[in-house]
Amino acid sequence: SAWLKHISGRALTETEQRALTTGITGSTEGTATDTSGQALYVPTEIQNRIFDLISVKHSLVADVTTLNSNTVIDIPYADNMSEADITDEGSAAENGASLSMGKLTLAGKEFTAWIELTYATRKMALPALENFIVTQLANRIGDKVSKDVVATVKGAVANAGYVKDGMTFADITAMFGELKRNTQTIIYMTRKTLFTQIVSLVGTDGHPLFQLDPTGKAIGHILGAQ
Repeated sequence: SAWLKHISGRALTETEQRALTTGITGSTEGTATDTSGQALYVPTEIQNRIFDLISVKHSLVADVTTLNSNTVIDIPYADNMSEADITDEGSAAENGASLSMGKLTLAGKEFTAWIELTYATRKMALPALENFIVTQLANRIGDKVSKDVVATVKGAVANAGYVKDGMTFADITAMFGELKRNTQTIIYMTRKTLFTQIVSLVGTDGHPLFQLDPTGKAIGHILGAQ
């Protein structure tokens, strides 16, 4: 509440001023402001609300494991491992095991958005002002994160040679055949692709490939996948 009062130009009590300074810097020594004297950092509570709203309003972000970290993360994995052997009972196992390790490096991206508070927004009640800020930032950052995920996946798909125009039933089944070790399949597409290419597809028995979802949790299903 001290931060909201500060950015909307309202007077702070001595206690609120101390809370604002300590909350921004982690100490009582100075504060982090821009040239106009406004606090730069969004409080953690509001940041958490923004991330929660992004996951709710952007289903693509909700289906992707997101790590909020300020450091590069290295994840080791077994790159190559020998298969198990079959031996006779009582016989020693062959000591020919081989193992090489790989490393997946996750380097984060910074997603930013800004809001200019007008005279009218600065006069909002504090709860309304907080909701306005959270909603505006969540919408813009969520859109950008979703677009970045799509661009990254499309780049990987193009490099693997899987890009194809005019999907057929055989293309859909071949695509499912490429999936390995996945427990849930979710298909993302634009509404244009859905209604111009997918809805009209039929299987070998003539029945529509696309089925509407009566529960409303997804638009529909293709071979059981949302």
